[in-house]
Amino acid sequence: MQIEQNKMWDQFYASAAPVYFPSGFAKDMLPKMEKGWNILDLGCGNGRDSIYFAQNGVNVTAVDSSREAIAHLREREPKVKAVCGNVVTDPVLKEKNYDGIYSRFFIHALTEEQEEILLARCYGALRAGGSLFIETRCTQDELCGVGERLSDTEWLIEGHYRRFIVPEQLVARLSDLGFTNIQSMCARGFAPFHDADPVVLRIIARK
Repeated sequence: MQIEQNKMWDQFYASAAPVYFPSGFAKDMLPKMEKGWNILDLGCGNGRDSIYFAQNGVNVTAVDSSREAIAHLREREPKVKAVCGNVVTDPVLKEKNYDGIYSRFFIHALTEEQEEILLARCYGALRAGGSLFIETRCTQDELCGVGERLSDTEWLIEGHYRRFIVPEQLVARLSDLGFTNIQSMCARGFAPFHDADPVVLRIIARK
């Protein structure tokens, strides 16, 4: 499954016209970061948000498993430390190395087991007082239930794996890890794309 998904994203980034304007999530989260912060962008894609942060005084390490995506990012913005690797297991998640960890539209591409491993590593990789920023698809999304059913929350849509996050479960998992001041909100208007405006989940948590 992981190899097939990597091939799909390599093909996407090789053929699609690159989008480099920042997401709404990035623009909303930047004021919550400080200039000079070291942040990690998990599942960065072509780095549209990494570039935005780097151009606004934030030191960015960005990781994605797609070689094509990372090649785009390295060519576009050399100030970003771009890493091609398995986002869940890559050593870029170093102990107490980051002031912030940012993940947009990536958690829902992971199995529950992968999510558990990644979030535990995120907690360890954040410095005391560091912040975790997540935007992801959730079970309130109209796409939940569309395609080939793998489980109550996992679906294949035209070969594209998505696991729709149960907000309460993710919040509980973060709390169990030791995160505090957890802010969680599901709403429309966070991630409109063309004619779609799905309900998505945003979470901010502190170590």
